[in-house]
Order: sequence, then C-alpha cells, then structure tokens
Amino acid sequence: MIRRALPLLLLIGTARADDDPPVDSPTSATLERTDLDHRAHISETDLLRDLPGATVLAQGGRANDLLMRGFSSSSGPVLHVEVDGVPVDLLTHAYASGYADTHFVIADTVSRISLYEGAYAARYGTSATAGTLDITTLDHVTGPTMRMTSWLFADSQATVDRLRHVGYQLTGMASPDVKNGSALLAAEIANDDGPYVHPERFRRGHVLGKWKQSVGGGVASAMVQFYSGRWFDSGFLPRAAIDAGRLSPFSAADATQGGIERRASASVAYETSHASKKHKNASTWHLGAYIVDSDLRLYANPTLFRDDTDNGDQIESVDQRVYYGVDGWWRHTYHIGPVTSTLRIGVQARADHVTAQTWHDERRLRLETCNAVMNPCTDTAPQQSMIAAYAEKTSDVGRLRVQPGVRIEENVWNVDDRDADTMLGHTTLGGTGARTRITPRLALTYRFDAVDLFAGANLGALGTDARAAVEHSGYGTYDRTRAAETGARFHPSDQLAAALSLWWSRVDAHLAWIPSEGRGETVPRTSRRGAEARVVFTPQPWLAFDASLVIARGHEDPEDGPSTPVPLMARTSGNGGVSVSRGPWFGALRVRALGVRQTTDPTRSATGWTLVDVVAGTRWRDIELTLTVQNLLDTRWYEAQFASDVRTSRTVDVTDDLLVSVGQPLTVSLTLGYAPH
Repeated sequence: MIRRALPLLLLIGTARADDDPPVDSPTSATLERTDLDHRAHISETDLLRDLPGATVLAQGGRANDLLMRGFSSSSGPVLHVEVDGVPVDLLTHAYASGYADTHFVIADTVSRISLYEGAYAARYGTSATAGTLDITTLDHVTGPTMRMTSWLFADSQATVDRLRHVGYQLTGMASPDVKNGSALLAAEIANDDGPYVHPERFRRGHVLGKWKQSVGGGVASAMVQFYSGRWFDSGFLPRAAIDAGRLSPFSAADATQGGIERRASASVAYETSHASKKHKNASTWHLGAYIVDSDLRLYANPTLFRDDTDNGDQIESVDQRVYYGVDGWWRHTYHIGPVTSTLRIGVQARADHVTAQTWHDERRLRLETCNAVMNPCTDTAPQQSMIAAYAEKTSDVGRLRVQPGVRIEENVWNVDDRDADTMLGHTTLGGTGARTRITPRLALTYRFDAVDLFAGANLGALGTDARAAVEHSGYGTYDRTRAAETGARFHPSDQLAAALSLWWSRVDAHLAWIPSEGRGETVPRTSRRGAEARVVFTPQPWLAFDASLVIARGHEDPEDGPSTPVPLMARTSGNGGVSVSRGPWFGALRVRALGVRQTTDPTRSATGWTLVDVVAGTRWRDIELTLTVQNLLDTRWYEAQFASDVRTSRTVDVTDDLLVSVGQPLTVSLTLGYAPH
C-alpha cells in the first residue's frame, strides 16, 4: 500500500530506521521495500535502475557502472558501496581501477536502498567521493515465501527463437523461529540466455543466511552469503558495423567474452545500548567484523584484432582475493541546557590480499605470449591495508542543526611483482607506499516549518589502486578532493515533498591505474558542478507521482592544454513515474532517461535514451501475480559506450569507432509467488 509518508521515505535521507543516519545531501534518496515492490525488481540491477540521482549501466555479469554527480563508478574508487555493513568496493582490481559488484544480492531480500550523495559523513572513507550506496536486507519474513519468475525477450521474429531465450528465476525465503530474535534463510537460482544470437548462458546461484538475537543485554547478529555465476556476453561492438548492417546489435564478434565468479562472505556484530533516565543520556556500543573471499575471471575483447591479427586481443583478468576488516563505534546522546547533541566516534580497519593477473587469450585459452612479451601480461600480488578513526557530531540548537566531522585514514600499499621477466628490472610493477590524510567535513541545516535549508562542505581524498600508488611510494596518490553544496528540502504537507541541491566538486590531478595496459596514468584535475531536483506528490493514499532530474557539467584542466569536457559524464539524466494501488491491485508506469555524453573523441558522442517500464500485479490471499514489461516501446539503446580504435577482422585496417553494448530490448516477465502476510 502506498502511504502518505512515502515522500519522506523517498526524498529525505534521514527518514530511515537508523536513529543515527549519516550526513547527506538534501537530494539523497531512500527506497523502502514497499516502494521497491511497485518497480521492476527481478534482479538487484533492476532495483538500482530507478534510484533517484543515479543511472545504472549494466555490463552483463560484470559489476554495474553507476553514474552520479558527474562520476562513473567503473572509472575509479569514487562510490562507496555497502551491503549490510560489509564494504563491497574494491580499490585494487585486475579488471578496473574501481570495482563494486552487487550481483550477489538477492533482490527479494532487500529491505532498503539508500543513496547518500556527497561525502559529508566521516564514517565513509576515500572511496565515497561521489557518495555512498547502502543496501540493507531483511531480517525475517512472515512465512515461507516462494517466487518463480520467467521472462521472454521480444527481439526475434521467429517464435522458436523467442522460446530459446526464455529465462527463469526461482527464489525461496523462510524464517526459522528464534527465541528473542530473528533469522532468515534465502536462496535463488537463475538461468538467463539473454536476447543475444549467441546465448548468454548466465547461470547463477545465491544463498543468504542471517541470525539476530538478544544476548547479554545487547543484540548479536551474524550473516553468511554465497554466490556463484558464469556467463558469456557479446561485449562491445563497433557502432559503424551495426549501423551499416554488417553486425546485429545482439550478435557477438567474440562470443567467448564473459566471466566466472565465486564469492563467499561472513560477518558478525554485537551492539548494546544504555540509557540514563535521570540525565536523559544514552550510549550505544557497536563492534562488527567481516571476511570476504572472492574469485573472479573476466574475458574481454573490445578491440577485436587491433593488436593481434592472428589470435585476437582477448584479455583474461583474474582477481582472487581475501579481505577482512572491523568496524567499531560508540555513540553518545547528551543534553547541555537547550542543546541536544549526539557524538559518534569510530575506528575502522581493513586488509586486502590480492592476486591480480592479466593474460592474453584466444577463445578463453591462454596463449604462449602476450603480444611482445611472455604470458601472463601482468602478474602481481597487491596487499593494501587501511586504518581509520573518525568523529561525527550532531548538535541541535533550536532550529539550527550543526554536523561537523573529521576522519584520519592511513593506507599502506605493498605490491609483489611475480612476473619473472619484470620483477627485477626498472619496469617492475612491485613496490611499497604509504599515505595518511585528514579529511574534515561540515554540514549546517536550518529548519523552518515547511523548509529545511542545507549547506555542506568537505575536504576529502581520492583512493587509488595499489599498483599506481607504489610507483611513487604513495606520493602523487591519495590526492585531494573538494566539494561544497547548498540546497533545501520542502515538506509543506504530508502529500507533497521536494528537494533541490546545487553542488560543486573538484578532484586534483592524480594517478590512475590502467589494468588492461599494466601502467599508471596521470588524470588531470577535474571540476564538476550541477543541480538536482526531486519531487513526490501523493494526492490520494492510492496514487503517487515522483520525478527526479539531474543536470551536470564538468571539465578537465590539464597543465599543458585547454580544458576539455569530462569524458562520458552524464550531463542530463532523470527518472520518474506514477503508481496506483487499490485493494489487492497495483500498477506503475516509470520512465528513465540519460542524455548525450561526450566521449574522449570530440567527434563522437555516446547517444542518449529514454525508456518506459510498466509493472502491474495483484494478490489473492497468499498468492501473488506480477507482470513486468521493461522497455515497453522496444527502444534501441546502448548502455556502455566509448570511443576506441578497433580492427573488426584480420583483413581490414584499424579504424576509430564508438564501441557499444546493446541495452535490453522489450522484455516481458511474469512472477508467480506464495508469500504469507
């Protein structure tokens, strides 16, 4: 049921179950389960597509690329991602400079998704330059739940071909009885061949277990997760070949691209609170720990035969790692006269032990050489450790809320070059480095009856890849970021809520790692600015409208040349929709759009798109039936797009082109479920 309080859940980042939310922008958004149920939610990617303020570009089984505030999450460590308090973002990765994969999340288990824009909370580290994505899963379900989903792509004219591409997904959840606590067991299996000429064969399985119980005056909790997946994808295709009809958008020039992934994680936490009735003070202690073991192999060949006309350019990226960490904090609420304050002091530590390799392959078979050198192309064992301490304070003085924060973080990098051909020479990728940064933040909010005015600023630091860091013993990395913002939240009534933000950010020149080439690269100073707006209107309890619009501009400022636009920055994006809920029936129509983006080639632009999705469903007793139609108008669109040189076959010359991956065509999904309530 759509409640009149829905606008606050959508638009105001502090409107969540947590009584100590992070400092965030006025346009930060939180989507609760009641709202997620009225949107496409077959996979975790679907949950993110309609998130206000962000645009998600799917990349098959690879980590999604999330665009927000002029940043791209796949271009570096700019977005901090957490799932139930466990960090997901990987700063040193074999495939990308920044990598945060959430495919292991079971969509039906998600209870809340929060996108905290900006880096105003000291509890988040150097990977939160653009913001933080926080995903929280359910603690329990009312009764045993089972859902079966099947989908069909309308990309082929032949009925037999359509039936070959039918996908399915089976999800089950149950909550065993726990005295003075709760538990959740969930599992999911799925098979998706995609709309492609060569079936994607995306086979995946998920398992989630959670437990929470009162112990010794506090609450203890534990969680385990397992995920495995394997897929083939079409990769990137030359746009000119598609436009000329030489390639179908759903074909593959190298059908062996894709990947294999395995991930296992475990976490535990204990939290206890104490309150003083006499002084109206309260304290909470929290201590958590986690460990993650992952193994990922990705096969990519965007340039086809550009460098190797005999075997092709396929690169296998191998990332095997174990990382673990602790997160502890103490929160104290106290009163001094008319001032109410909350102080939070925390410590965090994390260590990553990684094996990162790149190999030259042909159809997933490793070759003897990697172009001019012996295979592997690169073979390193990076180790990265982080220790941080932070303090956040919130003080309410009448209508004014003051929220200062400070964080001190030290990173230590150690990279072993395991390639016998380079480990002892001046071209070695090995080395050590260390760097410490202090990052202050401040936010002010003045609250009127129907308007909250906000101003925030922070002096941060940008995380980096360990292999780039050790090139200069840590110097030239961990460089400064600066950001400022002003905005307002409007809440004139229970039926209407809106928010507006004007923001600016700058990232100093810094080193980035190019994994496919095995080298570091200096990225010039970049500046970004923009405006965001959100609005939700619920004129009736059964009817709701929402809309989000982002306008951003940015430029790079190299030392030896003129300013140029930030490549592939989302200059204009937005989403919105209307939802209806009457009795056991509900329906929603949603629109999402992304404007034209500039590539690294001034003569080529990444095309924009506008997509329409429809979701409708009903419930009879404990039986659910949901129909989802994605890309209702069957719009031809492209997700990832970038300019590059490419050789499409062994017998043609190298040309510059726009390489693209086709977006999802018209897709019809039907979900039948049993879910007691």
